[in-house]
Amino acid sequence: MLPIDATKPNAESLRYAAHFLERGSVVAIPTDTVYGLAADPFNLAAVDEIFRVKGRPDERGLPLLVDSVEQAEVLTRSVLPNFLKLAKAFWPGALSLEPVRP
Repeated sequence: MLPIDATKPNAESLRYAAHFLERGSVVAIPTDTVYGLAADPFNLAAVDEIFRVKGRPDERGLPLLVDSVEQAEVLTRSVLPNFLKLAKAFWPGALSLEPVRP
């Protein structure tokens, strides 16, 4: 366990965690409320490991954190109709969007 100051993170600690993420490991990261699990979203074995560790059903998706509208557009199959409107109104800041399921 590495202590990380959210306001002034230690670069070496971040590199250490990134080292494990790059190799397909799952790491726990602090958020503003709880610890979350993180993995490389492009490494399917790592994503499967999050499902296994959490005991999460396969049919439930996982949140994907992005740092910009552009990154969200690249990583999604299609943009929700109100996505740009909501993103412009609330980003930067806390905004969670979930696709509507039929």
